[in-house]
Amino acid sequence: MHSTTLVQALDVATLIFCVLAVIALLLSIVTRIRIYQLRARHRQLLCMQLLEHHPEGQYGLEIISASDGLLHRGHVYVVLGKLAAMGCVEQLTDTHGRPFYRLTDHGASMLRWIYAQAKTAEKAP
Repeated sequence: MHSTTLVQALDVATLIFCVLAVIALLLSIVTRIRIYQLRARHRQLLCMQLLEHHPEGQYGLEIISASDGLLHRGHVYVVLGKLAAMGCVEQLTDTHGRPFYRLTDHGASMLRWIYAQAKTAEKAP
């Protein structure tokens, strides 16, 4: 009888350990997803800010150069595509058929809102 109780206690301990390991793994995954989402938002905001300073528009490579290494080819075109889908950026073509990007009025108003939120957060105690 005593050995059966010991085996059951070990099984419960093993089960608890496994559950805690799964919880730790899930928390790690959630944290990675949140970090990825924050990086994606940061890239979107950076692209919009860079385009804000060039109302005539910019090519993707110009945006990459102006980002001081924060944006890469693998990022910038995906980000610009998402911003275009949200209506924040418009993709135009030059006379040679090369795409360039410009901040829309909607994108500019979103930036103003973000700046206002940031100022409000700075003033909060």
